[in-house]
Amino acid sequence: MSFFKKLHRSIVDPLFYKEVLTADKWFIAGFLFQLLLLTSLLTSLSQVYYMLDDQRGIAKPIEMAFPETKIVNGKLKTALQLPYTPPKYLIMPVFDQLFGVPGIGSDSDSLLILDTARTAGNSLKVPTVIMGSEKLFMFLSEKTVLQVPYKILLGNGKFTFKAEQIRSFFVANLMSITLFFFFASLTQNFFMIFFSVSFLAVAGYLFRVERGRSLGHYLRTACFAVSPICVGSILVGFSGVKLFWTWHILIFISTIVMFRAITASGKPADKSGELL
Repeated sequence: MSFFKKLHRSIVDPLFYKEVLTADKWFIAGFLFQLLLLTSLLTSLSQVYYMLDDQRGIAKPIEMAFPETKIVNGKLKTALQLPYTPPKYLIMPVFDQLFGVPGIGSDSDSLLILDTARTAGNSLKVPTVIMGSEKLFMFLSEKTVLQVPYKILLGNGKFTFKAEQIRSFFVANLMSITLFFFFASLTQNFFMIFFSVSFLAVAGYLFRVERGRSLGHYLRTACFAVSPICVGSILVGFSGVKLFWTWHILIFISTIVMFRAITASGKPADKSGELL
């Protein structure tokens, strides 16, 4: 059976679970691995698409956030009064697009600071990005600070914070940016799937009616019942929407699929489909 047929049946066909409960563990692991790759690939591609979009992309907000600012020969030059913090309503959508997490840093008034006098030191709040004279200082935690010289990112030429040049920079580095989004999405979706499968398995086990079934029975079921969460995440990615509560809706749908599968797995097998 093809992966997409298994994916479809795992959502709409409760009797599918009668078959997969006896499947080899590598069959189940292979399905989860393909599901993870598909979800990560499509969500990361949608992130890249919306990042480059003329209307919803990040080029225009960056231009508006940094007027009269440029980088020449690896040194930042600006007419803004320093230290300068761009308006939150402009910079938050940029971080949302880059990291794929809605509202990241929304509790901070200094998510990004332009301060050419800064050469080292620690930030009071994390995460924070400080644009120094010659480097970006990315404060990921109180003890973790990454420093990236502008020359590594932009070379020795002139870079102005204009939407056209920002978009051209992203297009020129499209492969690297796509890989960054893919691996970031891969990590995020791995933990999402792991947590969701664990949640569904434990919920099914705690609220089971047939006490003779082990946790492993519900774990196998949950590995396929998690499908609506991944499909929903892909659809949300295609829409370009960034919301906190989408997982809560999707886990509710997967819970319904899970308990339909538990009910159906106690019935006689249906020969409507073949596992392999």
